[in-house]
Amino acid sequence: MLLPILSAVLLSSWTHPLQIWPLVWICLVPWLLSFSAKSSNREILAKGFSLSFSYGIITFYWVLLGVHNLFALSWISAFLLCLPMFFFHQPQFLLFPFVLRYWLQRHPNPTPVKACLGLLGLAFLYTWLDSFFPKLFLDTLGDAFIGANHLRQAADIGGLHVLSFLAIFMNLGIWYAIRGKKQRSDFYPILIALVLALSASLYGFERKQSIDHLLAQSKTRINALVIQANINYQNKSASQLRDTNERDDLVKKYVSLSQLALQTNSSADFIVWPETSYPGAFREGLGGNLKKREAKLETLSATSKIPLVFGSLDIEYPSKKLYNSIFLLEPSSRIQIYHKNFLLLFGERWPGAEWFPFLTALIPSYKRLSPGAAPTLLQLPTKNGIVPITPLICYEAIVEEYVAKAARLGGRLILNLSDDSWFGNSLEAEEHFDKAVFASIETRLPQIRSTNSGISALILPNGEIVEATKKMTEASVLYQVPIMEPIPTIYMKWGDWLRK
Repeated sequence: MLLPILSAVLLSSWTHPLQIWPLVWICLVPWLLSFSAKSSNREILAKGFSLSFSYGIITFYWVLLGVHNLFALSWISAFLLCLPMFFFHQPQFLLFPFVLRYWLQRHPNPTPVKACLGLLGLAFLYTWLDSFFPKLFLDTLGDAFIGANHLRQAADIGGLHVLSFLAIFMNLGIWYAIRGKKQRSDFYPILIALVLALSASLYGFERKQSIDHLLAQSKTRINALVIQANINYQNKSASQLRDTNERDDLVKKYVSLSQLALQTNSSADFIVWPETSYPGAFREGLGGNLKKREAKLETLSATSKIPLVFGSLDIEYPSKKLYNSIFLLEPSSRIQIYHKNFLLLFGERWPGAEWFPFLTALIPSYKRLSPGAAPTLLQLPTKNGIVPITPLICYEAIVEEYVAKAARLGGRLILNLSDDSWFGNSLEAEEHFDKAVFASIETRLPQIRSTNSGISALILPNGEIVEATKKMTEASVLYQVPIMEPIPTIYMKWGDWLRK
């Protein structure tokens, strides 16, 4: 089992804090070398589970922390709940070796042409398996290229799975050369993989140069004032569970931080607060503290004469459906609302909860949320006219096809509100942020990312980061967002064509 564990370590090295992305070219080679044409079903599954579990524990250890905090569970209960996920969250590691064994049995001594075509087919099949089965974090080998400034630009060709295909094909080529007869032809697949990787890198270089030029020529800018209040999860839990004092204090903090920031950033076109920054549901009541609390937001927008964008829950009447939402509050008190479409599994929705309500009763902080009907645009009024915005909430920013579908509606800016405070000072914030960067590369849209505890930033259409905030700190940053005509991409036109 040492070879699968070694692959897990290499595979995890592209993430924070190491970020050694070139190891993605070889990370799965040890695991692949552990198989042969005679590998038994039991051996294949054991090694697949070993790789999946080891990779999960190393890279996604923070899930345990999030489950413990979000659902107020004991550490033992949280671990038991997470255990199946660590074993099964990478189904391609369990299934792909069966195909590999079959290929080895059918082609023990392939010709050079058959070897190259066979490995290309295996790489395509791995990529398809990696994308076909549901995965909680939608991670792929392509995520490793976040550190490759030019190669990552190729994501606008076919999404992360194009990059994943390049990585697994190189791994297969190296595996084939190591186990071969050391003939020159054994290295042909590596040569093809190098040509593909170099071509993608050259494309990325040229693509980035052209987008850099467009950004430099862009004359229209809007100024987004992003407020990061750094509310810890304990206080946020209390505010969501109807503690009136905590709710009032939370709103006061956001309002005071905004007012203070406006004193030195008077050119702001709009203010942005993160996901569920307004506690409870906005406008859920008619009087008392609820009315006073909501009036603070209306007063802030009216006195500053600019819109306020914030996250909150929304109740739909008469159905009383509850949504995780983004509100755009204009100075005139006119409101636009977006409802989150993709709800986080187990965090915002429980499969079967409609038939087995006791499942949700076990989780004291759980709220049964409903998904929104479809992506939509928010129309942001600015001094430069109306700017159509593509709103995304937290998890939605990593769902590539949904981001593209939403962006096709004609938005000029992605506005991503999120909250990673449930995971404390772990590496979840960095990994989540890196996934969000690809949303801007694939759609070639600028993105404002506003979070409660970091990482907030402006992400440019070329993937470059402008003034990212630190984690677990208060911050207020004025971002000058370039507004341009949409930049055409193959991904925006054809979507994730590689796996269709």
